[in-house]
Amino acid sequence: MEQYFPYYIAALIVFVVGYTFFLIWRNNQKIKAFLAKHPDAARVKPQHVEWLIYRKSVQIQAVDRQTPIYFFCGLFSQGVYLSPGEHDLLVSFTKSRAGILYKRVTTTYDDVTIRITAEPNKQYRLRFDTASEQYLFEEA
Repeated sequence: MEQYFPYYIAALIVFVVGYTFFLIWRNNQKIKAFLAKHPDAARVKPQHVEWLIYRKSVQIQAVDRQTPIYFFCGLFSQGVYLSPGEHDLLVSFTKSRAGILYKRVTTTYDDVTIRITAEPNKQYRLRFDTASEQYLFEEA
């Protein structure tokens, strides 16, 4: 049994890599289909800041109560495509920092639905202002 252990590990690695490529391929197919249907789609990049000890990010969970079409806009961040017009975005905000008594202190703001208007072929930024605790949707 122990002599086959390296083969099990190798098979697991091959499976994980293959499944990852399958998920990337499937997402690219969704993007192509969406862009074929909406060639004038807008792009929204949510805020994502990561320093050595501090991190804050906005997550877009849903667009009009449906799973959004994601694209990668950095190593750790995903943006979404939007068709032109008004949309309801379900968003949340998380900030994290190094703590004194604990290893990390994380604050997560509840999910909020915001209504935005996207214009054709534009790029937008979605960020969270911690002072006013408001989401800001602005053209990039």
